[in-house]
Amino acid sequence: MFFNIPDDYKELLGEEFFESEDYKNLEHNIMCEYLCKSYRVLPDYDNLFRAFELTPVDNVKVVIVAQDPYPSIKSMPDGLSFSSNTSGKENRPGSLEKIFEVMGISESAKTNNLDTWAKNGVLLLNSHLTVIEGFSGSHASQGWEILTDEIIKQLSNQKRYIVFILLGTYAKKKDKIIDKDNNHIICASHPSPRSHGSFNNMNVFEEANKFLGENAIDWKKNIV
Repeated sequence: MFFNIPDDYKELLGEEFFESEDYKNLEHNIMCEYLCKSYRVLPDYDNLFRAFELTPVDNVKVVIVAQDPYPSIKSMPDGLSFSSNTSGKENRPGSLEKIFEVMGISESAKTNNLDTWAKNGVLLLNSHLTVIEGFSGSHASQGWEILTDEIIKQLSNQKRYIVFILLGTYAKKKDKIIDKDNNHIICASHPSPRSHGSFNNMNVFEEANKFLGENAIDWKKNIV
């Protein structure tokens, strides 16, 4: 196995999953992409599975599903959906700025990094974990859904009372693989700065906390 996926996620998926040809092809495809010298793959390989490293299976309370990492070095994708290693509002990616606007913390946010969310039970999951620098969606055909869809499915089946926040048309398709009887699904438009859809008109974070009750997430902790 080439990928250094944390052991608890390996256990979640099961040994048979990793023996499948589809999974082996995914590993081969992505390792070849990282070794390619003619373009850069984002995020850096060391950050590829940070979402799983920072949010162990037993800690997962919320899963926020997006599509791709930021395709620009200026946005500094760090392996967590919507998170960035940039600093300052002037360098903040547009999607994260929209999220902070809805939360009412656009001016007060001290960081663009969402590690705090991850460490408090929010799995920040991109459907495709990699992208070629400068080309949004460029790894959509590499087979990432073999892994990420199965993680969503098994978290849904093996755990209970998880909130799945599906942002954007692509992410909303994941509702078909989620156990709706034992978990809660929130769908909204992608938080793009050009979007005028449902993300602007609802606070998905407040709705998630209503479902979580005493297990609510402090979304502003260490952000402001």
